[in-house]
Amino acid sequence: DLLGIGQTLIQMTYQRLSKICPKENIIVITNQKYLNLVQTQLPEVNLKQIIVEPIRKNTATCICHACHKIEAIDPNAQIIVSPSDFFVLEENKCVQTIENGFEYIKTHAQILVLAAKPKNADLNYTYIQYDKDKQSSKHIFAIKTFANNQIDTQLLKQFIQNGDFLSNMGIYLFQLKTLFEAYKIHLPEMIELFNKNFKAIQHNPNLLLSIYQRCENVGFKEAILYKSTNTKVLLAQFDCSNINTWSSINQASEKDYFKNSVRGKNTVVYDSKNCLIQIDDDQKLVIVQGLNGFIIADHNNVLLICKRKDEPQMKTFINNIRREKGDQFY
Repeated sequence: DLLGIGQTLIQMTYQRLSKICPKENIIVITNQKYLNLVQTQLPEVNLKQIIVEPIRKNTATCICHACHKIEAIDPNAQIIVSPSDFFVLEENKCVQTIENGFEYIKTHAQILVLAAKPKNADLNYTYIQYDKDKQSSKHIFAIKTFANNQIDTQLLKQFIQNGDFLSNMGIYLFQLKTLFEAYKIHLPEMIELFNKNFKAIQHNPNLLLSIYQRCENVGFKEAILYKSTNTKVLLAQFDCSNINTWSSINQASEKDYFKNSVRGKNTVVYDSKNCLIQIDDDQKLVIVQGLNGFIIADHNNVLLICKRKDEPQMKTFINNIRREKGDQFY
């Protein structure tokens, strides 16, 4: 419960999706390491609805795997792909926007990308330049170009000020057959692996591992979205964000008078401002004094203390720690 609101992000995502489709149609993809946690968080979800990946192989592989599972149930399915860290303040507006998207793809062989107007220049997002003058349907627009998150911050700020760049929220809508056509063009070897072996891997976990090892380690955006010509933007008409960075957690959290966001029952803060403090253990007494603009996070056997402005360096820190210490702290 990163935001201290009584629910985890995956629980909120599950409840939101259950308003859009029957609960038995929701497929959860996770790693073996997190299976017990998923089952604890989502006790309503049957084990048959959970795909357990043998290794991490990026989003193109897991989406291809999930869509083959769906094909065995309904070859004419309409599909929404959503990350578990998607946070929405206006649930009803979100549901309505997605339902509008589903209505559109009933008759259009398009891949829709949910995107929102950015609040600031956040390099943790990728961005989409959309054409305001080419509207296909309600809140659905043509795409001019995709911009990755390797661009300069000042240039990104200029793009956002122009008003035609949107944050990619990582949510996609499409017909199953539309997606498979895209994989046949852009990832033919991957889809052929699953086409030939999907029935067999249901009864042979070792074969599933072999398939994953042979799949290209590539993201859905890079392999399919950026290369496809049949993509459009579904413009979000509600306040939303992906809670996948400390800055996004801070933006979504309630703050005190001094703009501190504090989670931790026995956390006491003195003479500090603009801090994000996340303490998981409510039995632990934490005293913070004299800090400005810091992240303090305590979880299990890991304590993080870092300047908020230096958050972009955390990926480097994590990669160094994994290389030197292994995955014991990951």
